[in-house]
Amino acid sequence: MVRLRYRKATFFATLVLLSIALTFLNLFFGLTFFKDQAVVIIAVLVSAALILIIGVSPFLTDHVLTDTDLELRQGWYFRARIPLSNIEWIRVVDRGPTRTGVFFEVVGKALYVTTQRNDLIVVSLQHPQRFGFALGKKASRVYFDTLDKNLVLRRLADKFLIPSNQDRPS
Repeated sequence: MVRLRYRKATFFATLVLLSIALTFLNLFFGLTFFKDQAVVIIAVLVSAALILIIGVSPFLTDHVLTDTDLELRQGWYFRARIPLSNIEWIRVVDRGPTRTGVFFEVVGKALYVTTQRNDLIVVSLQHPQRFGFALGKKASRVYFDTLDKNLVLRRLADKFLIPSNQDRPS
């Protein structure tokens, strides 16, 4: 099993903005429902869970490459497991979409799990696969990024999945 790091600095702004928004929301609940402490306690607990799941968990996860699967993670709210046997080819893409995060093409067949816009890896699947954490979207191409790009390319080449552009420097 090999852990593949991804850029986590992009989640810092999300954590800060979410914390500020939930602080104001909890103040509103506290001032509005100050006589009903149960409502305030529930609001604080829900806010803490949201901060933990959406704000903190991306700092605690990495992508993982095993002997049988490529598992893409982005916090505790997204996980995609791609069997290596379903990978047709893998390439490095210089420029990706301007948007980052976990999203998919509504009409197309691509899933994106990115934290940056450039230097992405695209995996083409032999058979389109459904991804439950992406609202059940069926995709035949998955774009992702990792700080350990050369390691991924080397490991997949070892599995007889010869990547394109493998000689490019990272």
